[in-house]
Amino acid sequence: IEVKEEKDIDSLFGGGRTSALVHTIAGLDDFELIAFLADCQIRLGRLELARGNIDTLIDAAPNNPYANYLKGLVGMRSGDYSSAKASLQRVLNVDPSNVRTMTLLAAVALSEGDSDTARRYLERVLDRNPQDADALRMRTGLLLQADDAEQALDMLEGAYRSEGNANVRSLLADVLARGDASDPKTIQDLALAANDAPLQLD
Repeated sequence: IEVKEEKDIDSLFGGGRTSALVHTIAGLDDFELIAFLADCQIRLGRLELARGNIDTLIDAAPNNPYANYLKGLVGMRSGDYSSAKASLQRVLNVDPSNVRTMTLLAAVALSEGDSDTARRYLERVLDRNPQDADALRMRTGLLLQADDAEQALDMLEGAYRSEGNANVRSLLADVLARGDASDPKTIQDLALAANDAPLQLD
């Protein structure tokens, strides 16, 4: 099955048209197909269906990083943070530098109100990839929550100069917009520019 757009994913499960496919999967021993279906079900919010398929994956390969990541994602989405953390930690036990997993652990920590743990995970992610969009967004939010716009600007300007992109531009524009002395034209250019022209800030 090849899915190129989210609307294609929705067509797999919409309107009960794929009940035969969902029932058939229970008899399959195809790890990648089951993982694919679980991922689709998570995206569509069908967490119980996803949970059943993920349990099948975990039974077959208890330490598989992707299966445990999916289980952690279901835990996060369903509010079962203890399960999410346990599953995601199993991913890090196998792949300690997995930035996607650390970013999700940061999101879990934020959901639990644990800003310190979230910050530590986000710093590890940004040490490895200073342009990680999700990590930058969460770290910027934490800094602004702590009224530290200056550090947020330093972080985002550094990320932009290293490898400017639309995600960093948008975050930088948002932070600049909070400052009374910022040039509105600079903010607008950052927020709307379609190219990666060098950043010019006074």
